[in-house]
Amino acid sequence: MNYGGLCIEYGKSVNATAAAITIFNKKQDCIERQTCYIYPSIPFSEENRYSRDRATFEILMSLVREIVDVLVFYRKGTGATYNLASKIGEEYHFPTFALADSLNTGRYEPLPNNAGSYVKVDKEIGPDTYALRTLSFHKPIYLEVGYNLEANQVIPLTFEFSKNFRTPEIVRNARVLARQTLRENLADRL
Repeated sequence: MNYGGLCIEYGKSVNATAAAITIFNKKQDCIERQTCYIYPSIPFSEENRYSRDRATFEILMSLVREIVDVLVFYRKGTGATYNLASKIGEEYHFPTFALADSLNTGRYEPLPNNAGSYVKVDKEIGPDTYALRTLSFHKPIYLEVGYNLEANQVIPLTFEFSKNFRTPEIVRNARVLARQTLRENLADRL
C-alpha cells in the first residue's frame, strides 16, 4: 500500500506556493520518491481559505491519484483544516487524513506523557479529531480522520510512521522539502 504525505507551504512575502509530496511504500518501509511543485498562489483571505487549498489539491490529486492509496496531509493547526481532510476526500472519493503540530481551538482530557497515548478532542473542531503523543514527554500532534477511513485505522498508522520524530516521517519529509523549495524560490526572487 502506498501512502502520500502532502505538505503545502505558502510564501508570506511573495505570492508563491510550494507543495511537496512524499510517497511511502508501507510494504517496503521506505520512501519511494519525493516531488515538489512551486507555483503562484491564490492570495489568502478568510473568504477564499477553502478555494485556495482546493486549487492546490486540484493540481496535486491529478498527480497522485494513480500511485497513492491513502493521502496524508500536514497543516499548521488542526483548527485551520476546518475538516479539509473530509472535504477533499469526499470530493475526490479518496481516503484521506490530516496531521498538525498545533491545536487552534478545542479541548481534550489530560494526555498521559507516554508514547502511544491518545485522546479525542471535543467536537468544536470536528467529529473525529484526536490528540496523539508519538514520543514520550513531547508535545502531542493532532489528527483529523478524513474520508473513507476510521480512527482505529489511522491512529496506529500514525504511531507506526512516528518511530524517530514527533511528526510522522511521511509528512515531516514533505514539509522539509516544501519549506526548502519555497526558501530557494524566494531567494531567487530577491
